[in-house]
Amino acid sequence: MVHIPLLEAHTKDAPDQGPTVVLLGDSMIERMTTTGGSPNFPAPWPSSAMISDEKLSALGLRRLDRVFNAGVAGDKIENLAYRLAGAPHPEDPEKDLPGLLPILARCGTVRVWVVHIGSNDLTPEGGLASEDAYDDASPV
Repeated sequence: MVHIPLLEAHTKDAPDQGPTVVLLGDSMIERMTTTGGSPNFPAPWPSSAMISDEKLSALGLRRLDRVFNAGVAGDKIENLAYRLAGAPHPEDPEKDLPGLLPILARCGTVRVWVVHIGSNDLTPEGGLASEDAYDDASPV
């Protein structure tokens, strides 16, 4: 998980400097850092590639600091739930997979959550691929 090392690197010694905005979701969120050229946390967001300073100013807006983009292309509802909650290793606690939620909770700085998820769960017939996806989304 590339997001956890980034988050821990910037908050381990200063949890009060954690993100104030968290972006969660699939490729539509992830591409803000790749195609959109917005560096991830803690760089100002959005990038000038996404919107120019002139347009921001004309709208009376400014770039935001401490925006954490945790989007992953191809994510489905259960993938996002898994990344948020983490998972214990069945035999070795040292191999537990950490989740994003405990780290973000420790910071206590998040004010806004932006979630875009579920489009990769849709089937050509319509609706979610599995009704179980609703069960997997409990942490969300």
